[in-house]
This record gives sequence, C-alpha cells and structure tokens, in this order.
Amino acid sequence: SASASASVDSASSTLLLSFSDQGQNLAGIFFQSSLLPYLTFLYFLSFRGNRVPALGNFGFQFLLLFVLSTIPGGIISKGQYGVTLADCDWLHGSAEALLTVTNVLIVLGFRDAMTTKTEADSSEGGGLSKITKSRLVAFASFGLFAAFAAIGPNVGFGAHSAFLFGLGDLSPDATLALPWGTHNE
Repeated sequence: SASASASVDSASSTLLLSFSDQGQNLAGIFFQSSLLPYLTFLYFLSFRGNRVPALGNFGFQFLLLFVLSTIPGGIISKGQYGVTLADCDWLHGSAEALLTVTNVLIVLGFRDAMTTKTEADSSEGGGLSKITKSRLVAFASFGLFAAFAAIGPNVGFGAHSAFLFGLGDLSPDATLALPWGTHNE
C-alpha cells in the first residue's frame, strides 16, 4: 500500500512537472509570446476584404489544434515513457500528421481560390461543399489523434513504436545514406 501510494505520488509529480521547464527556456518563451500575434493574425485574416479563401482561413485556424495537440502529447510522452514528445515516435508522428493536414488545407484553399471564379463554384451540386468535407476530414484526423493518444499507452505502444505501424519505414542503412541523414545511433 505504501509503495503503491509512492508510485502514484511519483507519477503525479512527474505529470505536473512535465512542462515546468518550458516557461524558462527559449522555446517556452517564444511559444508564449507567439500566441497573441498569431491570434491577431487570424483575426485580421478573417476580414472579408482580405478575400482569403474560407478553406485556407480554416487551415490557418486548424494550426491551433495542432499546437494544442502537442500539449497532451507532451504530457503523455513524459508521464508514460519519460521522454519528450519528439522522442516518442508514434505520438510525435501522429501530432505531425495534424500539421500536414493544416498545410494541405491551406494549399487546397488557395488553389481552389485561384482555379474557381466564386466560392459557390467550389461546392458540388446537392451535397456537402468541398469546404465542409475538408473540415470534416480535418476534425476526423484530430479525433484520430485524440483516440490514439488516449488508447496508445494502454494497448502496448512504447516510446519507439513505429508511427503507422512502420508503414514506410526505411532501413537504418537507407536512412544514413540520405543526404540529410547526419546522425548515428
């Protein structure tokens, strides 16, 4: 009973302290100071006079979900595995997939704005518009991240479990042969 209580106390203190160092280091200071300018950017981006395509605007807003997803991702990686989010392969890959969704939304939004004459041209007759479908896919990807983050540690994922179960993994020799592969293990 005493060892179980000590284990719970240790785990809760690790969880509480998992981001305590972020406020004082340079990355934490930049993160904190960048939020207000980014929210201001989103505010002014939304003015109709700017003629920003709705899907592109949504893509810039979706970036906030990526940023917010790194917080529980970091807590899980530190609390469950004792490593940073960058060192927890499956969780880091899942969070970065949200950044990829953000980039795709922005590109598709501006591409459609350049290739269609009006916002109405981008909808398909009778069904959901491209913008609505894209938003649903984006929110579904966030839901998948949340589900993976919630169940991942409970189904046996380790800190270095492969993202997408190893789909697309390169052998160590192939990785080191890449021009940007500069590290050895």
